[in-house]
Amino acid sequence: MAFHHELLFEWQKKNYITSGAKAARIIGVSQSFYSSLLRGTKKPGITTLEKISKNTGIPIEELLTND
Repeated sequence: MAFHHELLFEWQKKNYITSGAKAARIIGVSQSFYSSLLRGTKKPGITTLEKISKNTGIPIEELLTND
């Protein structure tokens, strides 16, 4: 399974969040980690997936893709 990082960008854009730092605070991760998630260079662990899902409303099942 792979992390579908494009959904974070879509969530940020849909919610008019123009700052990566603000998006990172909402999710509960560092700005640098959030930036790495958006670029697809890092993958979140289960705890971080839960945070992302809880704070964005995106189900974990959608955040993960079969590649």
